[in-house]
Amino acid sequence: MAKKNILIVTDDEEYANLIEGELAFSVKNDILINIITDKNYFIEYTKEYISVDVLIIEEHIKSSVYNVHVNDKTIVLGEDGRNGCINKYDGVEFILTELGREYISDGDKIQNINKTKIICTMSACGGCGKTFNTLSLCDKLANEEKKVLYVDAENVQNFDELLDEKDIKKAENKLAIELSVGNFENSESIFGHGRFDYLPQFSGALSMYQLSISNIFDFVSRISLMHIYDYIVVELESGFRDNFNMFLNMASFIVLYSLQSKIGATRAEKMLVIISEYDAEKFIVCGRYDSSKEDFLSERLEKIGKYLCDKVEEGERIEMAAQKLAISILMS
Repeated sequence: MAKKNILIVTDDEEYANLIEGELAFSVKNDILINIITDKNYFIEYTKEYISVDVLIIEEHIKSSVYNVHVNDKTIVLGEDGRNGCINKYDGVEFILTELGREYISDGDKIQNINKTKIICTMSACGGCGKTFNTLSLCDKLANEEKKVLYVDAENVQNFDELLDEKDIKKAENKLAIELSVGNFENSESIFGHGRFDYLPQFSGALSMYQLSISNIFDFVSRISLMHIYDYIVVELESGFRDNFNMFLNMASFIVLYSLQSKIGATRAEKMLVIISEYDAEKFIVCGRYDSSKEDFLSERLEKIGKYLCDKVEEGERIEMAAQKLAISILMS
């Protein structure tokens, strides 16, 4: 099996020497790291087609003409962390977080670097109360005197109608600009504050503001490394998409919501297969549970050696739901 390779391109030799040792110590033994510190040599070197798994490159060099096929990811280094770049002066932790567990020698190293723990919530099917239960989880963690930030990474957001706050903060165009350029220097001032903090909801789809899930990921990644919060809870769209990888690779916990119906049980089993490759601890919750109906979800999970962490009954109050789940996460 071919070894994965990382190509670092920077004309800052002092910086190159600094990160070379730290990366070599942190990545898996079968990862090859090559560094080019001469821009002209890089352009000449890439006149012929080359392939790398990860390209780490300075922003001002990235605009040069080169012929590199990147198999996995490109990490752009900048002077101030804007425009989706990593601030190169913030340390190698940002690069390690972007690389993810696939490249890091110790699977727990990312979690150790990030004192803030990332919780990703997702659902096997629509209508299982994912948003309700995610907000309830945030509430329970906050009740335990944990500092919590809720981030909705869905293209269309509808969480504000469930918040029990008098003055709900709405997203403005200024926030869209800050997210698009990666300017999070005064990040806490843009949050809504209540029993827990939240990234304000946009009135329209993220795409209407020229934003994508990658912008939300950059935001979460940067905030997590500021160590402001104990937990950042990220709600993902229903189902599974390839761009979820960026969040799931950095997550400490993944919470999968589903329904007790046959369809819910079947889809939950498929989702569990998909997310099994991620190192995060996984919890399964049945939303909108009805004790008068057959519980196909628990039956299916028992057959594959899994179990339900919690059952949230239909009509349960937000302040009462997610108690078992929150306790499980806090004890992990």
